[in-house]
Amino acid sequence: MYLIKTQNRYRVSISDSQIYFLTIFIPYMKKLILIFSFLTFSFLGCKKTEEVVSTQNEQEVLKESEQAESAYNDAISAAEDALNGSIDRVGGRSEGCATVKLDLEKQEASIDFGTGCKGKDGKTRKGKIIIRFKGKSKKDASERMISFMDYSVNGYTINGTVQQYGFKLLNGKIQYSQAIKNGVFKFEDGKTLVISTERTVEWSEGMNTPLDLRDDVYRITGTCTGVNRAARNFNSTITEPLVFKVSCFLDNNFYPVSGKAEMTVDGKKAVVDYGTGACDKKATLTLSGQVLQVDLP
Repeated sequence: MYLIKTQNRYRVSISDSQIYFLTIFIPYMKKLILIFSFLTFSFLGCKKTEEVVSTQNEQEVLKESEQAESAYNDAISAAEDALNGSIDRVGGRSEGCATVKLDLEKQEASIDFGTGCKGKDGKTRKGKIIIRFKGKSKKDASERMISFMDYSVNGYTINGTVQQYGFKLLNGKIQYSQAIKNGVFKFEDGKTLVISTERTVEWSEGMNTPLDLRDDVYRITGTCTGVNRAARNFNSTITEPLVFKVSCFLDNNFYPVSGKAEMTVDGKKAVVDYGTGACDKKATLTLSGQVLQVDLP
């Protein structure tokens, strides 16, 4: 290809071989451009899909882990009732349904739901909750251990132990450590969520009105690790104390009403915000700039 000057103008002269090359090369380049555009679109599409799936994974882990912890919190509340010598002060789960025994000499209590009974809260429970303790009330307690024998709620089975220890009075409030050890929450489909927690509990309000539970408030800090039923590893660290109101327990709500935690699922971090104090069974999940409303089970 070369330039030829004619009457003060230039024209391009192309040889036959160059014309042949261009007829082959140009269609080939068009194909390459189309292929590149398709691959770029596919990559971006897959990336967006992966982000959506990742968000779904985070929601799934949050719902399942909160469902499990809620069940443990329910059992802990029932154990507290038994140690207070009460059949049921919260939620209507035991009254007319379970047999509650308290043996101060053996320092042992039990709540036996037998082969299954439906409480006033509408839930069907089976099996036993067993509590061994040193010091019956939180004011004189040194340690407690809550365990489960064939215990299930609405078909969900709970295993492992809950340990409470290190009770002390600090700044006029009772504090203690609470841990779920070897926790296994089995779903109705037979799959399990494994969970362990290390928490510090502060009984921040209601200590001076032992006969009225509605004003009791607990603030909790600490960590949680586990594997959900889809085999995804997760852990969380409470960044702003989680607040639990016993008045919400009366409405069968054992979730935090406020506070924040940083949750990691398979290496990806998200922020969980439990709200501003309402007993609404809701949380928000912030991940990769997305803020999602999550309804807890």
